[in-house]
Amino acid sequence: MAPESPGGRFDGDGDGDTDVLAGSVLDDEIAWYENYLLPDCNGNGIPDQQEISSGSGTDCDGDGTLDECQIAADATLDLDQNGVFDACESIGSSYCGPAVANSTGEGASIMALGTTSVPANNVTLTARQLPRSSFGMFVVSRTQGFSAQVPNSQGALCVAGAVGRFNRPGQIVASGATGTFLFPIDLTAIPTPNGLTQVLFGDTWNFQAWFRDNNPGVTSNFTDAVSLTFL
Repeated sequence: MAPESPGGRFDGDGDGDTDVLAGSVLDDEIAWYENYLLPDCNGNGIPDQQEISSGSGTDCDGDGTLDECQIAADATLDLDQNGVFDACESIGSSYCGPAVANSTGEGASIMALGTTSVPANNVTLTARQLPRSSFGMFVVSRTQGFSAQVPNSQGALCVAGAVGRFNRPGQIVASGATGTFLFPIDLTAIPTPNGLTQVLFGDTWNFQAWFRDNNPGVTSNFTDAVSLTFL
């Protein structure tokens, strides 16, 4: 059976363009005419590739599709809503991944957005591929680690030593319908077991997210982790 585009349009090669079929009453043959028109996902009359090559449109992941169109289709690609893929502006170094799969069937992941400038104080932590309508918090430590034996959890804790928890009023985060967390941190108030401390020039801090899950019974899990060295 020939593939169809949305709305019942024929798309013989599955590239998203509407193609044409033509039949002949003389020889009982059917001809397929492929549509070679260049994609224009935002409908502005300018082919996507032309916008990308001219710099008037962005394609930070290099897949040939304008970022704005992909973000419009999936808002979780741009949680800070600045028009840029979060994955293309993330900072720090990821480690301890992939995370143990949660009830979504995927391992949850953490990203840090912003800059590592201490004076700027504009780091935002995000987490993705979380169970929907779940809650959790971010944890932090100067020390990396790995512990797969966390009570009441199916995931691995990737920070060690003096672990702090962002669990003060207003800091518990909810994944909602998108299965994501978004949490701006204050570099002047990083939690530790001994109270709040300030990030200093040259400090390295490691962050991870913990979240509730039901897989299949009540449990919890973790994202992978990200390490940030501040300047």
